[in-house]
Amino acid sequence: MTDFVDITFLGDKKLQAKLKRLAIQSQRKIVRASMRKAMKPVKERAQALVPVDSGALRNSIHQKSRTKRGISRAFVSTGTREELGIPSDSKGFYPAVIEYGTRTRPARSYLRRALQEKRTGVLSEMAADVGRAIEREARK
Repeated sequence: MTDFVDITFLGDKKLQAKLKRLAIQSQRKIVRASMRKAMKPVKERAQALVPVDSGALRNSIHQKSRTKRGISRAFVSTGTREELGIPSDSKGFYPAVIEYGTRTRPARSYLRRALQEKRTGVLSEMAADVGRAIEREARK
């Protein structure tokens, strides 16, 4: 199951109405910037929570943003097999084993736990940041 934060959870009708009055390019710029800024604490918390052996997994945790069909998303993820030095023909992917566990190993969630812990902060930071950006755009 994928855990995510949707901007519609903001529920602030006035804020959404003000945002919609701006040009589409300004809307996108404001939302993307606020998502990146708001997700940074999630990335940092995931890096603090992940068990460290060599440090490769911790160092591979990064945040990205992507827009597809007008929907912008920001997420925190681990590096690829190549980035982590995992052979392409190996069956396992140890970041998933740590996150979800196996029959014999308990889960030690770091990505989902970081998002759960920071979810309220992410939403309030995004709302505040979008509000400030809208006010700046309105003054231009």
